[in-house]
Amino acid sequence: MKREVIAHLGTLDFVVGKENVIFLGPPGTGKTHLATGLGIRACQAGHRVAFATAAQWVTRLAINTPQ
Repeated sequence: MKREVIAHLGTLDFVVGKENVIFLGPPGTGKTHLATGLGIRACQAGHRVAFATAAQWVTRLAINTPQ
């Protein structure tokens, strides 16, 4: 990931724009580290934050999807 992209995410424009950020990649590439940092930054800016693994989100969505 380019430094400029990370810096842009740090502005939290995606939060204001009500957009999602998803980090994809192999294990050990820093996805959780980046997501945690953005979550902390968002909390410090007064936003509510939800963090879960992809598997946890799939389970949540499956449970809450009307049959």
